[in-house]
Amino acid sequence: MKKFVLGLVSLFLLAASSLSGANVATLDGWGITNLTPDGAKSRIDAQKTIADIAKKSHAMILPTAKDVSKVLARGAGGLALSIAVEELLDAVDWVLDPANNQIVYTLPPEKNPKLYPFLYGPDSAFLAIEPSSSCILQNAANAGSWVGEITYSNNGGPYGKCVGENFHGWEVNKYPNLNYDPNAKPEEKTLPLETVAAQVISNAESDDADAQAATTAAAQDILNEAEQDAAKAQPIVNQLEANAKEDDVCYEEWSFEVNQCDVWRFEGPDEDPDRWYRACKDRAADRLRLCYRNGGQPDPFAPPPWSKNDL
Repeated sequence: MKKFVLGLVSLFLLAASSLSGANVATLDGWGITNLTPDGAKSRIDAQKTIADIAKKSHAMILPTAKDVSKVLARGAGGLALSIAVEELLDAVDWVLDPANNQIVYTLPPEKNPKLYPFLYGPDSAFLAIEPSSSCILQNAANAGSWVGEITYSNNGGPYGKCVGENFHGWEVNKYPNLNYDPNAKPEEKTLPLETVAAQVISNAESDDADAQAATTAAAQDILNEAEQDAAKAQPIVNQLEANAKEDDVCYEEWSFEVNQCDVWRFEGPDEDPDRWYRACKDRAADRLRLCYRNGGQPDPFAPPPWSKNDL
């Protein structure tokens, strides 16, 4: 039984908040306009205005297990968490322990027989903590047709029998549990939250919508951090720039020329040290406009890039 489950409404709010946050993010002049799941990745759509021209691009963010675990730890992505834990641990009782970034779960009773004074079965091969569990084991081993009923006896014979459709049933005897410990308690174990997050990422890769809500939230966190940290933003900006240049000669040339303008930083007159730097960037912008007006090819009549000849 799962002890921690978040409702669908929370997931929808999570997705909505991710998109609304993406609308206001800006990275090195690129305004993020959309954030959508694509498998375990999140696609960023962005736009940058250069020389009065709106240039569009995109980038992909693939959150790590550590990134997604932070989303799970704060209580978001509850359904994705619940599904992933069940896939990893099957049906167990568990709780989220966000302070220690882990799942705490209790082993199922059949994994800890020391808790029970008696075991049931025909012999040592099919012992179980309950008579019905022994019937299930025997039915599976013998490809039988147990109907889910047990008859019990008080005449000194077998403790009971597993009732079948066309037979009298398998015997179920009651045995003292030699490993019984009256002081034993249900055994608790832990599962790192990053392990669960890795399963969430795997589920998102298979286009599971609940898992994608968690990975998209992690991608939004990455964007939020990138807005405040140029080093974290750079890989995303590099993608945006590279994709913007793809099949776009005009933008590729403009990007190269603008980078070359850095040599003019602080080289202007004393009263305005960045005058030539701004002039260089303005020239690059003019050449970009003319390139686009020329059908996406460099205009042969455009002025050359800014140089010492313009001083």
